[in-house]
Amino acid sequence: MTNTQREKPVILQIMESLKSRMDLTGNYLSYYYALHKGWEGECQYDRMLEKLTCEHIIMKDLQLKVNRTTIQIDTLVITADRIYLYEIKNYVGSYIHEDERFINCSTGNEILNPIIQLSRTQVLFRQLLKQSGIHLSLEYFVVYINPQFTLYQTPHNQPYVFPNQITAHIKQLNSQCKSLTEQHSLLSERLKAMHTLDRYTVDLPVYSYDKLKRGMVCGNCQGTIEELTKRVYYCQGCGLKEESSKSILRHIVEYHQLFPNQKITTTAIQEWCVLPSRKKVRTVLDRYLKKQGSYRWRYYDIHTYE
Repeated sequence: MTNTQREKPVILQIMESLKSRMDLTGNYLSYYYALHKGWEGECQYDRMLEKLTCEHIIMKDLQLKVNRTTIQIDTLVITADRIYLYEIKNYVGSYIHEDERFINCSTGNEILNPIIQLSRTQVLFRQLLKQSGIHLSLEYFVVYINPQFTLYQTPHNQPYVFPNQITAHIKQLNSQCKSLTEQHSLLSERLKAMHTLDRYTVDLPVYSYDKLKRGMVCGNCQGTIEELTKRVYYCQGCGLKEESSKSILRHIVEYHQLFPNQKITTTAIQEWCVLPSRKKVRTVLDRYLKKQGSYRWRYYDIHTYE
């Protein structure tokens, strides 16, 4: 069984960094909360899929190019007989399903019907299977993970899984008792090889180094880390304790995500983190990243860590 930890999307990491280092307003703040809520919903479904007992392979956050078109799959489950594509939605509130539209009962606002995007995804994924010579049945579902979501007037023929149906859905998957074969493993390896990740899929707020707040930021609550010791950094906001070298490494990755065209040097990271110890920064860089150049032209290759 393959069930790796779901990594936080890079775009969400970037938005978290910007939220903690500048004032996000309007649509950008709403976008950040939507990203975070969506990721929480996906992680929640991951935990529920831990109850799968049938032989299976789980793949998460796949981004594939099929016939020059990019498709994104929140969760893909491969069993002996078939493949399941899942779009996870963490919607809250009451909605009416009306002419393929979702209308908020309180505000009258419309949101996109996720089945439209998922239908397009499954068509392209079927083409991928055909091109790969793989003959497995394919099913696709929109999973509404939040128990505080209600959808009225739902057509009976829609591939929706509501919160009170998730347990039964997983039980149905567990009724499959056949074993996986080499074909299933080859398929998962092919999908891994095809996985691509575009750095930006949306417009980000305009930002610059001089306009962002520098310093050490808590990885849990995004508050400022105010107490530093030689080995452990402590966040007074949420109480999180983090090994100092791991915290510095996390900020090196953050710096690269925000400024991918800037070279990673000891001075750059020391100034970004506002750390008094240049030696501590250099020790972390030497430990985790590969040195390039020498003396004052020395910088570090982040890709040796990633």
